[in-house]
Amino acid sequence: MIRDEVKKGAALLDKHMPGWELKIDIPKLDMHDCFQCILGQSFIEDGAEYGLGTVFISPYGAALWKLDLLNDEEAADYGFALDGIRTNWDDSDADIDRKRAKWHQDWIDLADEWGQLIKDRLDEGVAV
Repeated sequence: MIRDEVKKGAALLDKHMPGWELKIDIPKLDMHDCFQCILGQSFIEDGAEYGLGTVFISPYGAALWKLDLLNDEEAADYGFALDGIRTNWDDSDADIDRKRAKWHQDWIDLADEWGQLIKDRLDEGVAV
């Protein structure tokens, strides 16, 4: 399912930010970091128009605005965030360590999927 969301996100970026994949530094890609995620890296140079650099706007937030995505839940539909990003774990939960480990691994898996898509596009010469 992550693969489908990432492909949908790539198509959205192709429409609104042609050449986005050329801006991504894959070794630095961290989908849980608003500056090093796909949107953060692709939008960092163009974000001033959308409030980037103000106190509350990250490149990720500015990109959501440009892409007409209202929140993290909508961003997750395009592979830009995890579905159910907000968790209400009770620290007394016996499975808390397992849940946190899975959550961290899910972010890594999302970054890996984006990294592979970009590598495939660049290898095939499909970069927009």
